[in-house]
Amino acid sequence: MEKCHRNNNKKCFIKAGFSENKTSSKTEEVDSIKHSIGEGEIIPKQWASIQKDSNTNISFEDFLDVDNEFQMCCTMTDREIVANINAQISDEENKKLDQQEHEKITVKESEKAVELLRSFLESIENIGTESFGVIATLEKTVQLQKDSVRRKTSIKDFFSQNY
Repeated sequence: MEKCHRNNNKKCFIKAGFSENKTSSKTEEVDSIKHSIGEGEIIPKQWASIQKDSNTNISFEDFLDVDNEFQMCCTMTDREIVANINAQISDEENKKLDQQEHEKITVKESEKAVELLRSFLESIENIGTESFGVIATLEKTVQLQKDSVRRKTSIKDFFSQNY
């Protein structure tokens, strides 16, 4: 990972016009100044010395921002991988839930659901009759829907079911 950053930073500095001046007698001084840059603010006198030795007029701010537009590509950590996968899974689950919300329930499924509710209520002790009244209303609603669906079918369907 460090190798990735060092190489990219080195390429960025070279592209910005900074390179080692091997003919300079002040190479050691420049190196010591370069090392002090990471330790805190650079003194303008030091930056002027670096500019002189590098034959460039780039400002210190531009020097620091030279690699801001470059993407650093390194391996992801385990935590980043897990977070990425969890985000994808939750997106897929949301899509499935949206699809389920838009699917229509058939009359047969409604009948089974009401029957299941009736069975559940019958299994409970000391339940009031008002609950069964609600179930009867649901059964009536499902039956009306079933009859209206039956009316929408063709005459062939009617004769094929009865004969």
